[in-house]
Amino acid sequence: MGGRSEQNVGWASSTGLVVTAAGLVILSGVVLTAVRLRSSNPADPPLGAFAFGALFATPGVLALLSLAARPALLLAAAAALIPLSMLSFSLVTLPLVILVIPLILAYGARSPGLSAPPSRHLLTAAVVVGLLVAAVATLLFVHQDPRTYTTSSDGRTTVRSGPEPSSFGSGSGSASSVSGSMSPGESGGGTSDVITDLESVIALGLMAAAIAAGWRLATTQQPANT
Repeated sequence: MGGRSEQNVGWASSTGLVVTAAGLVILSGVVLTAVRLRSSNPADPPLGAFAFGALFATPGVLALLSLAARPALLLAAAAALIPLSMLSFSLVTLPLVILVIPLILAYGARSPGLSAPPSRHLLTAAVVVGLLVAAVATLLFVHQDPRTYTTSSDGRTTVRSGPEPSSFGSGSGSASSVSGSMSPGESGGGTSDVITDLESVIALGLMAAAIAAGWRLATTQQPANT
């Protein structure tokens, strides 16, 4: 009886921890979307910024869904945050790894005495992380999509694909001026890679698949009644 009471207390006390951690993760996705929209040049499709931000928000969505008696989703969310936190070369996403700690603590508080074997929880985490890694690869690494843009004196912007490789610096997303090929009164630039609308749609589909698969694999588990 005492063990069941402690388990119920663990579920109740961890709810605030889950909501706080999930909220911070989702907020980070919103902030990254806003930053990418603000810093992008006209050659970058806006949908790419939303897909990029959604990628980081997905673990937060999984954590919130865990409150529907699916604690395995907490393990999946924590596991997904580890590679995502290391995605930025500027280390701007690295603080996200701190949020792994409250998610693991909440998972520990909500998982003792549950009927599903740990292997089921590990399978859930593996499938979710695999799908999100595929989304990362789709957005950033699978295909290079260089673009240039020019803005005329009357404000019209023209985007062109496939600039000469020598026009840009090395690395994904590096930007460069193309002033040598512009008419008087025009301004412009370019980037060695953009997130295309097709890549965004595929990646968003993979994120949705990660959430759906996690929900399906994470069996419903309620704490024991007192």
